Amino acid sequence: MKKLSSLILALIWLLIAVILVCFALTKINLKNNSFFSFGRNNQESGMNIGFNSNKNCKTFNFSIDQINKIQIDFSSEEIEVVSSARNDILIEYNGNWTDDIIPFTELNNSVLTITKKERNAFRGSLINPRSVRIDIPNKMDAYDLNLKISSGSVHIEDLVLNTANLKLSSGSLFVENLKLDNIDASSNSGRLGINNITANKGDFQASSGSIKVEDSKISEISTNTSSGSVNLDGSFEGITANTTSGSIRATSVSPLIYDSSLNSTSGSIHLSIPESTSYKLDYSTTSGSFHGGKNKNKGSSNSASIDLTLNTTSGSIFLD
Repeated sequence: MKKLSSLILALIWLLIAVILVCFALTKINLKNNSFFSFGRNNQESGMNIGFNSNKNCKTFNFSIDQINKIQIDFSSEEIEVVSSARNDILIEYNGNWTDDIIPFTELNNSVLTITKKERNAFRGSLINPRSVRIDIPNKMDAYDLNLKISSGSVHIEDLVLNTANLKLSSGSLFVENLKLDNIDASSNSGRLGINNITANKGDFQASSGSIKVEDSKISEISTNTSSGSVNLDGSFEGITANTTSGSIRATSVSPLIYDSSLNSTSGSIHLSIPESTSYKLDYSTTSGSFHGGKNKNKGSSNSASIDLTLNTTSGSIFLD
């Protein structure tokens, strides 16, 4: 018993020592960073770099001339991409970003690339979490945005784009107030929140997490989640929604004009569409009931109608 008490006491002192060392290292880093307060211009790339040690913040500025694509590849950070009234692109790194871990940032062949550094990627993340904010001029449009994150949260808002390809290995993605042609967003583990976007096509996937699309106008929308619910609310002309384990609820204020399919292995399906939608219905439920609502007698012989498929293995189907 005495040996056990001594061991516990030794572990406590060791933990205290580790905390003190980490605190001391943080102070040293902050002190050393004060020597790097400077600005540098790169005329060829249109880039300006600034270090602000007082705010523990580092910034990069890029001219929007000749930029038609932005590529972002990070490991584990909080990222915010927003519109601004600026005339240039501002990239702001907040937190304990040291020179050996701050991402590579370059402009080449009209592509602005922001890429993680592999070494020491974990350094300082527990002591002082890092975040990235990217301000894009609101007058800049018709460009592509590609984003790839290993782990973290992403918030994108108020942008006019050509296409957006957003991929998260683990984390949550929130997108709002976007106008673009196509959007492809996915998260292996985390939820997708989409609000007030206008697009011709939208493809949303979550391996383990929910998908929620609100107040959006998307001509053709497709969703797929292995474990999680799907909630769609807006104006859609074609809907494809699949979930292995979870419910599907879709409401469209516009008539469907493209073939649509909603499938759930384990969960209910609730679809609400205008009465003016003309469709041929094919539905099945192994364990559950069908509730046709006001659309229960819609025709099946109109050659101009769409195919509407509703399937669930375990759950009820509601159509109104």
